[in-house]
Amino acid sequence: MALRSIEKSTQRHHSRLWEEVLHDVRNLLKDPVQYEAYFGNTELLRIHEETAVVSIHNQFVQDIVEEHYGSMILTLLRKKTANAVKAVAFEVVEREKITEQVDISAEEESASQREPESRIINGNLFYPDYTFDTFVVGKSNQMAYHAALSVSEAPGMTSFNPFTIYGKSGLGKTHLLQAIGHFCKHEGTAENIYYITAHDFLQRFLDFIYKRRDLNAFYREFHHVDVLLIDDIHFLSNKIKTQECFYSIFSKLINLNKQIILTSDRLPSEIPHMQENLVNRFKNGLVVDIKPPSLKTRLSILKQKAKTDNIQLSDDVLEYMASQITTNIRALEGVLTKVLASSIFCNRELDLETVQVLLDDYRRERKENVSIEKIQNTVSAYFDISPNQLRAHTRKKSISFPRSIAMYLSRKMTKQALRSIGLEFGGRDYSTVIYACKKIEKLRETDTQFKTTLTSIEERIRTSSK
Repeated sequence: MALRSIEKSTQRHHSRLWEEVLHDVRNLLKDPVQYEAYFGNTELLRIHEETAVVSIHNQFVQDIVEEHYGSMILTLLRKKTANAVKAVAFEVVEREKITEQVDISAEEESASQREPESRIINGNLFYPDYTFDTFVVGKSNQMAYHAALSVSEAPGMTSFNPFTIYGKSGLGKTHLLQAIGHFCKHEGTAENIYYITAHDFLQRFLDFIYKRRDLNAFYREFHHVDVLLIDDIHFLSNKIKTQECFYSIFSKLINLNKQIILTSDRLPSEIPHMQENLVNRFKNGLVVDIKPPSLKTRLSILKQKAKTDNIQLSDDVLEYMASQITTNIRALEGVLTKVLASSIFCNRELDLETVQVLLDDYRRERKENVSIEKIQNTVSAYFDISPNQLRAHTRKKSISFPRSIAMYLSRKMTKQALRSIGLEFGGRDYSTVIYACKKIEKLRETDTQFKTTLTSIEERIRTSSK
């Protein structure tokens, strides 16, 4: 009886101590949803040999708490126990483990009664022709192609994990990413393939946090994933909480030898405001770039596309088209579609002279094309600052005002999305770009002198781009 009384007294002491710690945690986080997601079901189980053992209700949440909040918890415990606690450890509550084991056992029993069948989660977003068979290989992409094929044949079993493909828009990154998914499904090398864009990952994370208030349900979506395909990982730039969540999922899958494949528009180390632990994880695998295709590769792409779409074009026409479109594969295919449409709707014979006329608009558009980099260089030169200062995180008016102008002109003079513009200016949120554009537009309408200045800068950009 005396022993039981001591145990109850100890439990009450631990309970009161943990309530005090959680009170401080809640004040420090200043976000009730975040607090509930990470600490809502925690408990101080015991203090053994100067180590406080805290229960966490979910393995993924445990990873996040250990990585990002462990030192904060230890500091609070030391403060409230007069340094009697020297360390803190986290473990998943046994009840959760038992539940998961029962669920897994039930699934295994059910699975034993049927043949395993590969599936792609979000497979409706897959293009049916984005396969390895339709991918034209050249010097600019052959390493990425062969690495992708190797990963598809043995997902999670090679040193290419994670596997990151980076390069500018329209060069075939998504094609390769989805080709991996198609291969794994049809060849049965992986059972559960999950495809998602980084933008959709962010939106789903926010939905589970703020609307459903069930972060665990979001983590459970990835529990049985064998191959995770994430497109445009650079969209997680500056999304710290989402990065924490992704890091936890990422680490769990890698530790279980599950395959992760990512695409990005730049080297992972060059993505602004991406947490260092994530970037280091990316570097542990294979990072390969895709460059713009050579003339030979562009010609091969056009020939294959024409054959697939049953378009009859002479070699001189195809060679001319390949020589004119040098930017990316998407532009190449777009021009071919334009030629086909002209043939069908205008009843034109697709000889070289006709195609040259059809491509006049494209050539003019290419001459007038303006990049964000060109805008940054011109604006920074006008205000006698460096382009890097436009991307830096400073609120000095001498920098923030030119930055707003550059953002406004980037939106006006390029076809880049708001999020892409924000990334080019130090990883800023799209709402920052909107605010800058509204501010400059209002000033342009009300200040005649500023309107003249803005017109002058715009003219410099257009002149230097020709």
